[in-house]
Amino acid sequence: MALIPMVRFLLTSVLVVLCTYSLQAQSLEDLRGEAGAFYTFADPSDITIEVKVWGAVSNPGLYEIRQGVHLGTLFSLAGGPQNSVQNASTSRSFSLRLYRSQGEGEPILLVEQYVEDNILLLNEDPVLMHGDLLVLEEQVRQKFNWRDGISILSAVGTLVLVVERLISSGG
Repeated sequence: MALIPMVRFLLTSVLVVLCTYSLQAQSLEDLRGEAGAFYTFADPSDITIEVKVWGAVSNPGLYEIRQGVHLGTLFSLAGGPQNSVQNASTSRSFSLRLYRSQGEGEPILLVEQYVEDNILLLNEDPVLMHGDLLVLEEQVRQKFNWRDGISILSAVGTLVLVVERLISSGG
């Protein structure tokens, strides 16, 4: 009987769709297109390096800083996470990544840290080097609310009616 596999497929499809969590994140390609600026945080007599800051920071751009500056200091200079309007139906989290160029090849991921409650608590605070790339990625998650529950109940009810009709029509 071909009806049972079809019903299993429909139920599995509905469960997969319902269990999918809404997640919006920026890719590195999206972050590269953001407007940035050039910032200098060094005295004229300092030996400086240039590092890039991309993503959901308040002040993305190219930073000229004195040699020996730590990651946490650069994060503060960039203004931390963007202050965007947040409503009760969403939650935000941030992921901070520091990439270091190793010659001609792909940059390596040196540090990956999650930012909680807009506070960066680093397990390690490495000294930055010329050409480092700091990326702050924001994830916005839609919280489950009563409207979502009604949609699920409606979909399940419709599915039950379809299965009942298929069975009663001689399936």
